[in-house]
Amino acid sequence: MKMKRILPGFLAALVSVTLLGCVAGPERARDVSPSASQPWTPPAREAEAKGVKPAYEIPSELAQKKWGLKEVLEVSLANNPATRAAWHDAKAAAAREGIASSAELPKVTASAGLNYKETNDTGKDFVSKQTSLAPALTLSWLLLDFGSRDASEESARSALLAANWTQNKVIQDTVLQTSRAYYLYLSTKALLSARQKNLERAETILKAAEARHEAGVATKADVLSARTAVSQAKLALQTVEGQIATTRGGLASAMGLPANLPFDIEELPGNVPFESVAGNVDSLIEEALDRRPDLFAAREQAKAASAQVAKARGDGLPTLSLNASTGVTWYDVNESKKNTAVDRREDSYSVGLLLQYPLFTGYYDTYNVERAREEAKSAKERERGLAQQIIFQVYAGYYTLVTAGEKVKTSDDLLTSAQEAEEVALGRYQEGVGTIVDLLTAQAALFDARSQGVQTRWEWYTSLAQLAHDTGLLGLHGESNL
Repeated sequence: MKMKRILPGFLAALVSVTLLGCVAGPERARDVSPSASQPWTPPAREAEAKGVKPAYEIPSELAQKKWGLKEVLEVSLANNPATRAAWHDAKAAAAREGIASSAELPKVTASAGLNYKETNDTGKDFVSKQTSLAPALTLSWLLLDFGSRDASEESARSALLAANWTQNKVIQDTVLQTSRAYYLYLSTKALLSARQKNLERAETILKAAEARHEAGVATKADVLSARTAVSQAKLALQTVEGQIATTRGGLASAMGLPANLPFDIEELPGNVPFESVAGNVDSLIEEALDRRPDLFAAREQAKAASAQVAKARGDGLPTLSLNASTGVTWYDVNESKKNTAVDRREDSYSVGLLLQYPLFTGYYDTYNVERAREEAKSAKERERGLAQQIIFQVYAGYYTLVTAGEKVKTSDDLLTSAQEAEEVALGRYQEGVGTIVDLLTAQAALFDARSQGVQTRWEWYTSLAQLAHDTGLLGLHGESNL
């Protein structure tokens, strides 16, 4: 009878729980935009996170002075996200090596269980209450395998070395990218100075044309042609003024700084020391193959992949482990009918050896070894391909630098002859024996020679930095070491 009274209540509770599970979850419409035509408005937390500014560091001694390449690179290496990410990757690889090494040590686990059990026998009017506490220690130690642990450690060690070499590569890449941005900003400033000189020279020629026109020895067409040249010089100047802000922002970005941060740098040296570059292409190629950090990283990655082959083989072989445990269990038992309380203790100890041999794994071990072997071959081919790429980079970079040096010499000669030709043309025009067309032609040649001088110097500096990078000799302060 008592069961008949309990059963309806139990069924009602079961139905209620079932219906509750079928009810729709909480409304999430507030988490999205109210309609397809309205933008989503972020909550307060997202809005605050959106306003967080990127952190950067600038030494106090650099804040109030113009920066040279050395200072620019110091700031860049300290703030560039790529260098920081590579450093954290290397630290993570070091931790992975520690994880691999931990397989040599035993694993000890502590546990404790607290249980309460109450038994009610209504027919016999009997109640039993039992509380138990069971702390324990468990030890597991892999004593013997067939090279799997050693291979894992070797692979992790090579991966760590690869991460360290990759960090060195990222640092050299950052130095190169920042150097290129630095030289581009400097050359843009030099081009601005050249365009200002062009405008001043164009205005000088306009004055000469106006003076001759007022004297009645030149036509109105001369004045208009000179004014056109002035307008063209102004337009060219304004174009470079816009480029100044862009290239300066690019340099700031390369340094890991906000583009709108105020700073300035020193002027570009006028004399290019291309005579100091020594060495031939063959020696530089050998230098690159002995120094390039990305090539060392590729070699270590190939070693790590080869170690994975040994690990895959070892995973399919027997292992011998030691297992041990010790524990104690305290019981507190109270029985109402007997009106007794019993406290007792049980101690347990165990130790054993476990031999495991994967007899059949659905050909998993076979395919795992094949996979590791092919990945090792792939890594080796990537190393070989990178070596070929490095040889070409140094070969092309060397002759690019040689050509850039010759272009600097030629542009200097061009500028000298263009200046002399323009001065002669201006003198002839002022004396009435030359035409405005001759003068403007000489002026255009001079303007182009100035631009070529700036461009060839930028090409030489960037070619030098590129070759130093390609040979693995680029220093932290931008020194080429060639």
